[in-house]
Amino acid sequence: EPAIPSPDRLGLDVGATMLKAMGPNVFAGISLGLRLAISDAWDTRLGVTLFDANRSTAADGTKHWRRPLVFWASTTVGVTRNRDVRLGLGPELVSLVDNLEPGELSPGARAQLEIRYPLRRLALRSLLHASLHPFDQQVEGAFPRWSFGAELGMEFGIL
Repeated sequence: EPAIPSPDRLGLDVGATMLKAMGPNVFAGISLGLRLAISDAWDTRLGVTLFDANRSTAADGTKHWRRPLVFWASTTVGVTRNRDVRLGLGPELVSLVDNLEPGELSPGARAQLEIRYPLRRLALRSLLHASLHPFDQQVEGAFPRWSFGAELGMEFGIL
């Protein structure tokens, strides 16, 4: 008979995110993600973060806004005995939605430190991450080469 997965084998998380880009930009948004435990120590995550729009008005009076949309994935490993502190690496893809039109894409890499506090089928999470987007596909003045973020949220056990 197959083994029954632990209650937190699959999790859904939601969090509030702040992102500081190198330069004047600071973004706030919400993050949604899925976590799949591969083993007791390793797991994978897929997520999307939607940030608040940067609004501006052009010289001709046209209203303009840009909203970063970040898709990311990571593989994390528990670094403490109880696996509540985790380190992870993975790819990230940033799209800037410009006045409801999909914008340019900027691929990059993401490193993260996650701290979890489990409470039955719920876990409180804090996450720090750094991202690097080294390629020419960057959108000038909107999403720079380096960015740093913090997230506070909850994870709900699904399976």
